[in-house]
Amino acid sequence: MGQITFLLLGITLAAAVMAALIFSLGRAVMARATLRRWHLGLAGGYLLAMAALSLAAPGPTAAAGAALILLGLGAFRAERGWNRLFPLGGAIFGALLLLGLPFAGS
Repeated sequence: MGQITFLLLGITLAAAVMAALIFSLGRAVMARATLRRWHLGLAGGYLLAMAALSLAAPGPTAAAGAALILLGLGAFRAERGWNRLFPLGGAIFGALLLLGLPFAGS
């Protein structure tokens, strides 16, 4: 039962990361100036984190996690209204990567 729970949790986290990536790409297209740069960086950070995870490399994954924390908090600061919650998800995902959570079971 424990493996199924972790599998479902991983699928849910992956779906949330993909939704945040799509949101950041949409904001990069629709937003202006500074906010566009933050969201382009955040989208690039998501892609780098996913690439590092697919390589199963803890070092690059931690570096991508640190970048996601910084970019997520920067985009959180630049956003207005309820849209601030989506970049905060990137910072949380970065913190999970920096803690090495994906590699905890191996």
